[in-house]
Amino acid sequence: MNYRAIATGDNTVDNNILAQIDPNKLNNGFHQLRLTATDISGRTSSTETVVEVNSTAKTAYTRSETDLTYNFSSLPLNLTRTYNSLDNTWRFSTDTNIQTNVPLTGREDLGVYEPFRVGTRLYLTTPTGERVGFTFTPQKQQIPGLTYYTPAWVADAGVNYTLNSVDAKLTRSGNRLYQLNTGIAYNPGSGDFEGASFTLSAADGTKYLIDSDKGITEQVAANGISLVYSDSGITSSTGETVQFVNSERGKKNSSDSEIVKENLTEYELIVDSYEQPSC
Repeated sequence: MNYRAIATGDNTVDNNILAQIDPNKLNNGFHQLRLTATDISGRTSSTETVVEVNSTAKTAYTRSETDLTYNFSSLPLNLTRTYNSLDNTWRFSTDTNIQTNVPLTGREDLGVYEPFRVGTRLYLTTPTGERVGFTFTPQKQQIPGLTYYTPAWVADAGVNYTLNSVDAKLTRSGNRLYQLNTGIAYNPGSGDFEGASFTLSAADGTKYLIDSDKGITEQVAANGISLVYSDSGITSSTGETVQFVNSERGKKNSSDSEIVKENLTEYELIVDSYEQPSC
């Protein structure tokens, strides 16, 4: 993980403000904040917390480049990448960079995932580069002799997209959701459920099928024509194909610019002298 110092100091601090974070200088989503402190005896300790940023007036420089333009039958394609100075990163239009506030188990490689909760927050980047947020609000369903829940999401104010996660019949334990017939934790990124992890729908009727790790894997237009994205190219449901051919440098020939993917932006807050923790 890469941390960036946002404040340092060597004064004694006792229940006081160490730093202030300007949300307009951070991407909307979740950011891990680490405080490292050293007492007068030289003993060092640290603590971490996750903060949610959600603001509209960003002080960022953005730039978009179109790497590929191609007209499939009745469906034009523009493959673009966008630079954002807030995290100093270029991203393809298919890179959704999904974040949630569901904690990690540390055993995801073994298939152990935390379940989504009622009120789970999710952020993703749309194909047009907007960073948008949603809240998990599973819906209660009742039939004779059985009560279960189905996944549902509510968009933040001003968001012109709708979000759906992989369908399942769920049971609720406290505020946590599990698959009704298996007891598996409901987490669309786990791979335990059949279908796309998420489906993002635009106002024009276009649907984007999203894999939690890979980003957009399929685009379905309102007229039913679809584009399937893979590392080797893009295939249309009409049979047309655009292939990616890697250059010697390992980059796609459609673009000579390096595309850099980074993890969740993180910061380090350091105070050199610290007598009494305030939290």
